[in-house]
Amino acid sequence: MRFFTTTWALLASCSLALSAGLAPLPVFAQGGLGGVLKGGLDKAAPAELKGGETDPATILGNIVAALIGFVGALLFFYMLYGGYLWMTAGGAKEKVQSAQLVIKNAIIGIVIVALSYAIANFVIGNLANVTKKTQTAPEQQAPKS
Repeated sequence: MRFFTTTWALLASCSLALSAGLAPLPVFAQGGLGGVLKGGLDKAAPAELKGGETDPATILGNIVAALIGFVGALLFFYMLYGGYLWMTAGGAKEKVQSAQLVIKNAIIGIVIVALSYAIANFVIGNLANVTKKTQTAPEQQAPKS
């Protein structure tokens, strides 16, 4: 009986999510949707990406930030999984200890990710400052004869 209730609830929630995703989109009679999207993307893009060119430090910084954010999100879900394990342990000492270990490891991982983000932000920020200084350094003038 419980299986059918759970299955029905899962199917109902999936159907609701799909129907929300297939809802009709607004139609723009003039200018088309391309103009609206282009204007929104121009406003949302950072200044260094609008020209299409950027320095390697910024590219590296964006990649590192994306990877660190992804790992942080994974660790957050790992901690939620540990909480789920603890809630479903039913008082069994071994299962509670296992869940506590999962949560402890997730917290340690989040701390490591936060520290690595701080270190990467510091290093890449200084790297960007150094590359900008070398690019904008005044050129030496040729001696007058």
